[in-house]
Amino acid sequence: MLRPQIIKSLHNLLADFPDWQIEVFVLSPEENTVIDPESGLILRRDGIIDALDREELPQKYRFVYEGSRRPPKDFKLY
Repeated sequence: MLRPQIIKSLHNLLADFPDWQIEVFVLSPEENTVIDPESGLILRRDGIIDALDREELPQKYRFVYEGSRRPPKDFKLY
């Protein structure tokens, strides 16, 4: 799910939905990994907010997403 091609495809779906966003978080019991939405990806029409805590991810999932930006320091999802 975290592969750049999938994230880009999901992001492209939002082009016609300006008030929508997709929150991507990680829950992988097999990898003993849980990353909540505030430390995940937020896909919005205007771009991708990349708050992924890559240190918590297995190496094989530490992708960089083209055109993404880090969240502001005071970022809160809710």
